[in-house]
Amino acid sequence: MQERRQGKAVKIFIRLINQIIDPYFILQCCIAGFLGYALLGFFDIIVRVPMFLYVSAVFGACLLVAVFRWDWAALMKEVTIDEEAVRRAVETNAHYHSAVLAERKENYGNAAELYEKVLDHDGSNMQARFNLTRIYMGKLSDRDKGLSHLQILAETAPKGHPYHNYALGQMAKMKKEKGL
Repeated sequence: MQERRQGKAVKIFIRLINQIIDPYFILQCCIAGFLGYALLGFFDIIVRVPMFLYVSAVFGACLLVAVFRWDWAALMKEVTIDEEAVRRAVETNAHYHSAVLAERKENYGNAAELYEKVLDHDGSNMQARFNLTRIYMGKLSDRDKGLSHLQILAETAPKGHPYHNYALGQMAKMKKEKGL
């Protein structure tokens, strides 16, 4: 949790540094400083302000304006994003596509292993579960694993969905075969 907070603070600090070195920000500071200094001279202020204090005040005011002009919604999205979840999602997507390619190449053992990895990360992926069930039932002849995935598919697929009907049909067919 501490690392996550530090990561958020670092992201905000980096955004602040980028804001400071932005040429438009530097130009705005210079213009504001010049106008402010000219305004002080114009009104012939009796109280003399030290130059470092004046520059610091102008820079601080410009920085405050710049911070208020940030796109806070985008910054909060950037700060709150769970990088681990994004990495897992990308990895799961890559496993799924690799499994589809392995299945097309008729490398069913590798395809089943990759589909299992997809389902480890995303158990709600009905297409991966359906493909895995077909591989176990038809190509690898592993009826136990196929039946377990059929049951999950029958429970998770909405009624009326083709995968739900397929799962129910296959389970009825397996019961019928066992009864004979």
